[in-house]
Amino acid sequence: MTLATALAGIDHHLWSSEPDVAQFLACLIRMHGFRDVVEVGVFKGLTACHLIDSLGPGGRYVGIDIEDHRPESVREYMTTERQTFLLGDSLVRLRQMGDHSADLIFLDGDHSLAYVRAEFLESLRVLKPRGIVCIHDYHSRGVRTWVDYLRHFSAFETLVLGTSENRGLAVVIPKNGVRSASTWFQVRFAVTRNPFMLRVREKLASLA
Repeated sequence: MTLATALAGIDHHLWSSEPDVAQFLACLIRMHGFRDVVEVGVFKGLTACHLIDSLGPGGRYVGIDIEDHRPESVREYMTTERQTFLLGDSLVRLRQMGDHSADLIFLDGDHSLAYVRAEFLESLRVLKPRGIVCIHDYHSRGVRTWVDYLRHFSAFETLVLGTSENRGLAVVIPKNGVRSASTWFQVRFAVTRNPFMLRVREKLASLA
């Protein structure tokens, strides 16, 4: 079964990632020679198909979603390519993965600050050295808050890209793996960026 055949069975939906995001991630995988990829938030599988195609023979893709919305063409493509779809909560599934088992992790599920933060911190353990975390929908509040926080720390190389629908894509390379998120890193976030403190700051700004 070809990539084109798999994609032909996917109807357009606003929740799907833009095709240019999928193509960019596929190029990133090819350029770095990545072999193990994890995607959180598969939805209809448009990005999944591009990621699987970019890996080539012997590559390993794992997709995670709380529900299965894949059309039959995507299910058949993933089965033919012997790739994995895991149904369930993303945090539970990420915690079941081995240390240093993924080259690239694409986060595109729950965009709330609490989930993005938790998924990212768990991804640090799962990533191989010099692995990459990509987070879709940078312009959503939760993702933007977390990514903008990361940009204050030299332990992370961070790049935010525009996308065709202006939803944004963040590319993050943790320089020191799980050690990139130091105790100070997490304490500072709890003090300055948690939802309660953000609401307080917004309220004070409105009164000024």
